Amino acid sequence: MRAERRSRCSGESSHCRFCGRVFCHACSSMRIDVSEKGSAHPETYRACMACYQRDRTSGAERPEVDVVGENAILYHTRTLCVPCSITERRGYDPVPAIVVQRGDTVYLERNCPVHGLLSTEYCRSATFFREAITFAAGVPGDPFDADLDALASEIKSNRSSLPLVVELPVTTGSGQLLSKSLVDMRLRKIENLFPSELSFILDIKGGALPSFSHVAQLNALLLHIEQVTRRCLIIVDLAYDRLIDFAHIPNSALLKGRIFPGVRYHLVRGEEETAVAELTQLITTMRDFSRIQLIFTLSFDRPFPSLASVLGLVRQHRDIIKFVVLSPERSTRELLATASKSHMTYDAAGGSVDPVELIDLVCQDVGYGLTRSDFIPASVLQCLEPLLSLMGYGQYSMRISSLCGFICPLQFGTGSSITPVARVIDSRRLLKTVSSLSDALRPRTIPVLALNRLRNELLSCTLSGTIMQDILTSLASIDSGESSSANQRLAEFVSSLQFIIVDNKMDIASMDLRRRARCPVATLCVTGSTQAFAASSSEGCF
Repeated sequence: MRAERRSRCSGESSHCRFCGRVFCHACSSMRIDVSEKGSAHPETYRACMACYQRDRTSGAERPEVDVVGENAILYHTRTLCVPCSITERRGYDPVPAIVVQRGDTVYLERNCPVHGLLSTEYCRSATFFREAITFAAGVPGDPFDADLDALASEIKSNRSSLPLVVELPVTTGSGQLLSKSLVDMRLRKIENLFPSELSFILDIKGGALPSFSHVAQLNALLLHIEQVTRRCLIIVDLAYDRLIDFAHIPNSALLKGRIFPGVRYHLVRGEEETAVAELTQLITTMRDFSRIQLIFTLSFDRPFPSLASVLGLVRQHRDIIKFVVLSPERSTRELLATASKSHMTYDAAGGSVDPVELIDLVCQDVGYGLTRSDFIPASVLQCLEPLLSLMGYGQYSMRISSLCGFICPLQFGTGSSITPVARVIDSRRLLKTVSSLSDALRPRTIPVLALNRLRNELLSCTLSGTIMQDILTSLASIDSGESSSANQRLAEFVSSLQFIIVDNKMDIASMDLRRRARCPVATLCVTGSTQAFAASSSEGCF
């Protein structure tokens, strides 16, 4: 957009067409041109001075943030200003920001032309942060330095730009289910975004279903979705009590091999015992289904509650719960309160989104000598792409920003022994090795030479004398016809694993559009356009 000054014509008050603020002519005589560039008929609207100043430095034309004193600026990025985006209803309009190190703490600092500077604690350990970002440097098809604009431009041409999980809400705000025809239309839009050979995970958001009859309707809708889709695994995401109802429905969709239950439980500080009782009831119900896997997400606010009792319960039932996602949240009220503290530079006036605090708490509550180094950046999931394809599970795109989350795979041995997988394998070397072989390993039938090279490279990344050495020999057995014993060894190893995932979730006040642009989760926008889908993928956190 372009801005222009209009000569004084009256002393009457007016309202800004962009933020709604009432102002007099003495405060602002500005108008903003919202017409297409080069239009013969300009269309202008009255605007307050704040909106006018912001418009003059909008979007990509805004200058980078200057160096602040002697602090070490790690990189420049873009983020959102909460007062502009929410309070003044500007929506998506990024402002310049820097990620800066002060002492041993890393901050995300926004620089809004209107509301000034605001710092958010990004990571309390600069060493941990710098270590995490090395998990993307030098990787072919690097997902680390791609910002949102690059993601949008290549979303259809480059499979590495596509997300792993696509969320599909199937309810309205009042809890009513969408019609099958509308769901089918959205499913077609999703499938058209993925190449025919690529699979994905479809996360069905059940929302707040008001009654058991709505649960039964959702079950029928899920059976329909399972029939009309072929290239995706399906997760049905419900509250714990509705998931129990869902399991009790005759001919439950959970009996289908491609449909998995997911539950998001919000843990309130001081109510840990209640949470354990409710989750025990859910787990008992899930055991009625043979070989079922429950995807468990535990959300909570800061200050963090104790996780010892809940993680202890989950550890006991690792045969059902393989994936434990820990997702800290900040309320909208907190975001608005902290974001209103403008012109503050050298403290965490914008609150904290530090993942190390949560990782330290998990290490303390789980025990077994866990440390920060046992948590691997999420970008290492790219290593699973050829392995899943090799084992017949399909081809998935797992190109995820290294700062999106941190994963701690635990291998449970005999007795009470637990071994963090990060201690027996060189994760960074493994990531670079698999990335360099990605093209050779992409076909459904992997050549024997490529398979042998993969096995040898993986063996070189593992600590000798560990169970991983045994497992990797199975890769050759699968291709040589000894698939029965090989699959059994793989199945035994997989059954001994549990994954603790710390979701380094971006909220609207902590967006990093340079190095957090590739999110594993996306929500299809109503328009279904490529640009909208790319933005939704990048901002899938909130």
